Amino acid sequence: LEYRIKALTIQGVGFDAYRITASEAEKYINAICSGTDRDASLLIIEAQNLDTFDAEQSTYDKFDFMNFINRELETEIVEKHITKEHELLEYENLSKWYLSIPAE
Repeated sequence: LEYRIKALTIQGVGFDAYRITASEAEKYINAICSGTDRDASLLIIEAQNLDTFDAEQSTYDKFDFMNFINRELETEIVEKHITKEHELLEYENLSKWYLSIPAE
């Protein structure tokens, strides 16, 4: 059985609460990498190689994407005070942090 629940319907299009759009994922990667020596474009390519990336729908499995962020950008998320050392970054906190970044 599939336990995923369709959480919202946006303009008639089903939205799966367990998936994140590629454009949203990329903005998070770009923001975390900003001001660091990490190449966001290379990390985006790596993320697109995750088994759960759906190229047709252009979405990521949210759980796998967050594991990727925690694994690949651990130093940067701690240095930017997005999370504490040895603490896993959760999607909700990443989203809140991104919204708190001053507009350029």
